[in-house]
Amino acid sequence: MPSSKPPEAQAKKQALVEKICTELSAHTVIEEEIIYPACRGKVEEDLLNEGYVEHDGSKVLIAELIASAPNEEFYDAKVKVLSEQIEHHVHEEEKLAEGIFSKRKRPVSIWTSLEIG
Repeated sequence: MPSSKPPEAQAKKQALVEKICTELSAHTVIEEEIIYPACRGKVEEDLLNEGYVEHDGSKVLIAELIASAPNEEFYDAKVKVLSEQIEHHVHEEEKLAEGIFSKRKRPVSIWTSLEIG
């Protein structure tokens, strides 16, 4: 069911979602173009592949959110699912025993990955 919130609240929500989507998109580009390639051969291939697939799922939701408005059906559900996907993705990357970044010999930052790549 579409939202019945006042237009001001919907505009504020849309601005926040757009900002989040922009930040997530930038994060994804950094991981896919710098971090993941720097990790290739140093961590299990399956972990990197899962990261790419998780990014793909998030990209679909981001595109749908950017193309829609808060008063449209499923908007809030898409925001919630995107949040859950990102939470899962971050958890997988940062897990001490199994995450992508824990498999690296040195901590991964943009600066160290530039040195590696």
